[in-house]
Amino acid sequence: MKFLFFLFIILHLMIFESLIFPQDNLIPIAKVGSNNILVSEYSDRYSFSPRPLYEGNSRSTKDNFLFSLIAEKLWAQEASNAGFLSEPFVVMSLKSLENLLLKDKLYFEVIKKKVQYSGSEVEEIKSFLIRNKTFRMIVSQDSVEIHNIKQMINSGADFDSLLMTRKEFSVQDDFPLKAEYGKFDDENLQTQIFAAGTGGISEPVNTRNGWAIFKIYSDELDLILAEDQETLVNKAINIIEEKKEKKAAGLFIDSLFGGKSVPVNNTTSALLFSRYFEFLQSILQNPEFRINPFIYDTYSLKFMSVFSAKEKELFLFQTDESSATIADFLFFLMHEKIPVDTSYIIKNKEFLKRALRNFIEDTFFSNEARKRGYSSDPELRQTFDIWKDNLLSGIIVQKLFNSVELTESEIYFHLRRIFLTGDSNSDSLISFLCDEDVQMVNEWIGLLKEGKDFDSLALMNSMEKGFRIPDSVFIKSDHSKFICGGANFFIIGPINNGKLNFILKYNFQPAGQFFINYDSLKTEYSYKLKLAKFDKYMAEKTAELARRNSIEINFKEIEKNDEIPFSSIAVRRIGFGGQIPAFPVLTPNFLWYDLYIGNSTLAP
Repeated sequence: MKFLFFLFIILHLMIFESLIFPQDNLIPIAKVGSNNILVSEYSDRYSFSPRPLYEGNSRSTKDNFLFSLIAEKLWAQEASNAGFLSEPFVVMSLKSLENLLLKDKLYFEVIKKKVQYSGSEVEEIKSFLIRNKTFRMIVSQDSVEIHNIKQMINSGADFDSLLMTRKEFSVQDDFPLKAEYGKFDDENLQTQIFAAGTGGISEPVNTRNGWAIFKIYSDELDLILAEDQETLVNKAINIIEEKKEKKAAGLFIDSLFGGKSVPVNNTTSALLFSRYFEFLQSILQNPEFRINPFIYDTYSLKFMSVFSAKEKELFLFQTDESSATIADFLFFLMHEKIPVDTSYIIKNKEFLKRALRNFIEDTFFSNEARKRGYSSDPELRQTFDIWKDNLLSGIIVQKLFNSVELTESEIYFHLRRIFLTGDSNSDSLISFLCDEDVQMVNEWIGLLKEGKDFDSLALMNSMEKGFRIPDSVFIKSDHSKFICGGANFFIIGPINNGKLNFILKYNFQPAGQFFINYDSLKTEYSYKLKLAKFDKYMAEKTAELARRNSIEINFKEIEKNDEIPFSSIAVRRIGFGGQIPAFPVLTPNFLWYDLYIGNSTLAP
């Protein structure tokens, strides 16, 4: 039996390795200058990318994704040639990323690779996993109370009757709790529950959250899981590895720090917390601030902006072995999810404390990894280069985006087309009523406030065919003239252009996301117009860049990778805690290819 188990494990690992490291993954799917895009990068990143982003012309999504990936490499090389690698933002960003990858490599080498387990351990966990148990608990922080309850039960008191008188019964009244092995926070409680038989009442159990006494109500065999040996073995191995890795990681951390504490500069720490709450306040005052769309799309950029250049250079801690500044910590936060709910001040404060502690640990982990020579690991360098190219490309594309300018006439006619006449995809977003008679318009306003339907009122008082809202009325639209609104519309008026009095109905899904005046319309829609103009500009610039470089595409390899499944796993877990996106987000940029081969001209 043991031989068969180990044979299964060996075959399982061989199959896994062949899936993860097939030789085909090392074949270039495209060449951009002297650099290769391997099948592995193409297929991995494509599997994590939403397909609709790469739709929009006659070519397939997988072709358009590859063209976007080639564009990323082209612009990354352009940024590198322009000296962007020496810019402080790039240097600090890449240092922070490398620290994460080094920490993960350290965990793999000193923890994960050294975890061992026997067949008997797997069989023991399997025997627990196939049991479906249910139970109820009486809990208390007071050990004396739990021991007294146990004595009462031993003297004949009924467990269920005692439980019904307690507040913890409210979460256990309809059905007993389900016990799933490996899902318990408290290992001692888990061990006791899975050792107990049906109907049995436990002795008092000391748990992480206090004292408990429990009763087992059912213990049944999970026949479906018991038949699925592959899933059962994988679950058992995962539980064993997680438990042993957690223990080994704790021992390694103890040995690394050797019981030493790292003194944090109190003045610098106080400044950090002060600026953090300034940042939260700025979010509260301006919740829709515009973030650069082509580089790190996180609140960390906004947080950085509340510090002066001099403040960023202040040391958070200094020891004989390591040191770090506020700037180092801010770039570390680029890989953390910063909570921005301003109603939970305590929660935000705890986040910053936890992040600071994790940052100090990560600094020591990455330094240890460098001492062990992990910086030159080929797999780590390959992953690092993918992220580096994505960052460089994003920064230079952002600079190009910032250089695109709109004229006032472009903005104005775009707004008229969208709001007053509609476009090819929708009707006008503004409808209106108007009359020379102010009294008549005021009567309409009164009816609207009483609940009269605007569209019915407009039909009864139809305008001359072809009549359009004058420009002056459109520009004077103002929320101070609000009459009424609903789930997807609001009505303002009266607005006078010197001759007529207008009532305007704005149709939005949902209404009120931003309240209308001409300036807010201009801000919101000029940004969208700029993005649309930039798509055309970027396609032309990328085609020019491609012509100056040598590009080769292996279309046969694209066809081989026709059926790449979409993966919903969004993040990559990092050893010793932390995570990053599974792969960097690729900006769709594929329209350039048809210009490059001379098959198309872009519509204005």
